[in-house]
Amino acid sequence: GLFSEVATPLTSVFVDHKSLTIPSPDGQSRILARQEGDVLVLVTEGRIGSSKLEFADGPNAEVQWSPDSNAFWITENNGGITGLYQLTVVGRVNGRLVVRRPSSAISKTFGHPVRCFEPEPPNVAGLGWLEPSHELLALAEVPPHSNCDGMGTFRAYRIDPWRMRVLKTYTQSEAEELFGNLVGPRPLNAANCDHDPTACYIPQLH
Repeated sequence: GLFSEVATPLTSVFVDHKSLTIPSPDGQSRILARQEGDVLVLVTEGRIGSSKLEFADGPNAEVQWSPDSNAFWITENNGGITGLYQLTVVGRVNGRLVVRRPSSAISKTFGHPVRCFEPEPPNVAGLGWLEPSHELLALAEVPPHSNCDGMGTFRAYRIDPWRMRVLKTYTQSEAEELFGNLVGPRPLNAANCDHDPTACYIPQLH
């Protein structure tokens, strides 16, 4: 994937207009991803339950099943390579299929850590499961274009998606060191300004 090293990219659904089947690790459920008009549709079947979910139809969506096959997350892409990206988590909770959208809680924790020419929300993306279907690593990214200082930089968050809670925050350096196996090429290639934020300033903002 783009943000996650372990996710399945859905680029072919957008580019080739073909459906893509993503089976669960236990083989008892599956996600069928397809394009319907101007939306990306994920149809779930099997043990996880039946549903039809609609998402923004951008070219860089990616999805990952939890190791225990009880849940999955999707980073949806609304607009193109810069963003906006948002995170949705789907899974079985107390015997029923539940949809959670933790981007707002992550964005609130991320706040506005840098100066921008115009206010802009961060991109929020999934990186990988930490506790099977219970805890997830996500990131919030300063959009990578010349509107804000530190463009493309990020912080990572351990979250409980079902209670919509941020459990722990990691700096970019900590995330790269602790979870390098989950972090995909885009965040890994971002400038790291943890030790010297001024190195990532846009001069016109200061």
